[in-house]
Order: sequence, then C-alpha cells, then structure tokens
Amino acid sequence: MFNKDFFTNNRKKLKESVGNDYPVILAGNFLMQRNSDISYKFRQDSTFWYFTGLNIPGLILVLSSKKDFIIVPKISDRRKIFEGTSNFDDIKITSGIDEVYFEEPGWELIDKIIKPANKVNTIKTQVSLDVIDEIAINPARAKMLARLHSSIEVIDIRKQVIKLRMVKQSEEIVAINNAIKVSSEAFNKIKARINIFENESDVESVINEVFAKNKLICAYESIVANGINGCTLHYIENNSNLDKNSLLLIDAGAEFNNYASDITRTYSLSKPTNRQIQVHQSVVNVQEFAFTLLRPGITIKDYEKQVENYMGEELLKLGLIKSVNKDNVRKYFPHATSHHLGLDTHDVADYEAELIENMVLTVEPGIYIAEEKIAIRIEDNVVLTHKGIDNLSKSLSRNL
Repeated sequence: MFNKDFFTNNRKKLKESVGNDYPVILAGNFLMQRNSDISYKFRQDSTFWYFTGLNIPGLILVLSSKKDFIIVPKISDRRKIFEGTSNFDDIKITSGIDEVYFEEPGWELIDKIIKPANKVNTIKTQVSLDVIDEIAINPARAKMLARLHSSIEVIDIRKQVIKLRMVKQSEEIVAINNAIKVSSEAFNKIKARINIFENESDVESVINEVFAKNKLICAYESIVANGINGCTLHYIENNSNLDKNSLLLIDAGAEFNNYASDITRTYSLSKPTNRQIQVHQSVVNVQEFAFTLLRPGITIKDYEKQVENYMGEELLKLGLIKSVNKDNVRKYFPHATSHHLGLDTHDVADYEAELIENMVLTVEPGIYIAEEKIAIRIEDNVVLTHKGIDNLSKSLSRNL
C-alpha cells in the first residue's frame, strides 16, 4: 500500500513547504526502557515514518539541496546477536533514499551541509520539559539537537509538517478504513457474545484476539469500562467484574500500517432501563447534530461551541442541568467532540485552521453521570468531503 513513491513525494512536499534552502534534519524514535534491560515494543515517531516508512530505532533523516540520506546508529556485536542488524538495501528500497551512512560519517556530512549558513530546519523539542501530561517524551529529538553546534540557528518546521499531515492522501484513508474494518469486527463479535462475559478482561481479550488474527495491534490501550468505571475517561484497568444491570463502554481501535482507528460503543448487558435508553438517545442525537455541522470551511472551535450548546439542550431534557452554560455542560460532557485521526490517534493538527476536504476526524459525544453510574459515549471516524462527511464506521451499529 505504501511504497517508496509515497514517502518520496512527502519529502518533496516538505522541502517545498519549508520555504528556504537550509537542510532539514529529523530524528526517529529511540527504543524506550520497559524494565531492567528490556525495551517496550518499538513504535516509530509518526512524522519520521511519514517521510521515510522506516520502523528502525535511532535513525536520522537529512534532506538538502545536495543530497538526501539516512543515518543509522552503529550497534554493538552483542546487540546484533539479539536484535539483528539494519539492512541498508532494505532501507533504500522502503524509503526511496539511495544513501545510507553509519553515525560517524553521517554526522561529518551533516556538519559540511550545515556549515555554509549555520542554519537547519527541524522539529524543536520542548527544551525545559521531558514530559507532556506526565508522559515521558522520547529523547531522540533532544539528543539530535544537542549534537548540533550551539552557534547553529534551528528553524522549527512543526507548522509545515502539521499542514502536510492534516490532509490525508488516498493511501492513508485506505489504511484508516482497513483499521476500522478490523475494529468493527471486534465490536460485532463482542456484541454477539455480550451475555456471556463475566469480567471486563473477558471483553478486552476478544479485542486482542481479533486484532491479532488480522495481524494488527491496538492503536492505544483499549478501554473496557462497566458502569461507573466509564466515568473515568481513560480507564484502562479493564479488570472489574461485570454488573449486568450497568452499561459497558468500549473504546478500542486497531492500527493498520501505523494508521489508527478510534471507535467507541456502549452496550447494555441485559435489558436496558428507560433511563439508560434516554441517555443513550441523547448521545445519538448530539452525534447526529455534529455530523450535520462538519464540512470544509468550518473551524473546530466554532463547531465545538455549537455542539456544546446542543448537548446542553439534551442535558436539560434529561433533567441533569437547569440552564445551558459551559460549566453545567462540562460537568456531564467533559471532553471535546472531535479530534484529528491518522498516524496518531490524536493526530497532529492546527485547531485554529478551517477544515478542508480529506481531513479525518472522530465524532465522539458522551454523557457521564457518576451519581447514576451511567457512562455513554459513541465514537465514529469520518472523512471530510466537498459536501460534508463520509462516516467510515457507519456500518457498525450504535444500538445499546
């Protein structure tokens, strides 16, 4: 699906968008420690993959008017035994880049290319922080920047990269669609067996089984939340016994060729109560309203405000609030309705920019009533068309 032409064209567009002749240098991710001398399963930096297609740790990409090349870390003989080595020919075939160097000669080339102007384009890292929302940042970018001489001016090209990645190409939409199909298969299998599960972990095992059968992985930690557990938005313990009188919220998405799906459904484990049906219908109503709003030309800010107001009207009908204002609505709907979707589940985006055709977003309203132990979220993945949207996950039922 993704051949070297895809990555070559992405690099060409990046060079054009940067607007200067200074070299571009991008770092791929390092392996990250899990415990002792064991690493977590490797996941490449999404932007690095977008321009190379390479899933090898520790790489550096250099683009310049003179030549493009990849730098490969030199690894010890001991690591070669356990992990194998990087094949230069495979790197060239996958990326479409003809020159590959080990670190020492590669950095000598970087110094020569940068030297005339002493300027370089890259994605800056957060200098004073090593965490985002209490999540450790992969140190690869910081280490690469540290190797550059202090006199070199670093130009941040984050905005140009975001602009390219926000609009999805046909191959990317196909990949997201493939991930959605496998995710939908898992949801349908769960729905068909909903009466036999005893623990949240039983449900999660079906997700993992279906994804593995299709040779895919989870795009993020699955959420399988029964009853009040669903009121914790990123609940991932998935180990509570099921209360058959409470609802089951499932948020799970497969990853296909690094592209994510992100789907949520809420199911009843027995005959739903009238209250559960009412709240579920309100979430469906809000999602349908959101669908009508999404189109090229609108901004996420304006869209979210309209959805918030509409949600307020639904919360009034449910008797949860007495007036529609932000604080009242956010008590029961504490998250955004939509985010961009792609190589990252929460994909890079300029949320001030107007939406345009071929952007892919989630639409995920939810109502969370902790005092009633009710949590209901419905999430679908849509692509913007010239008229509005195409709901990529519409074949998956939203029924309780």
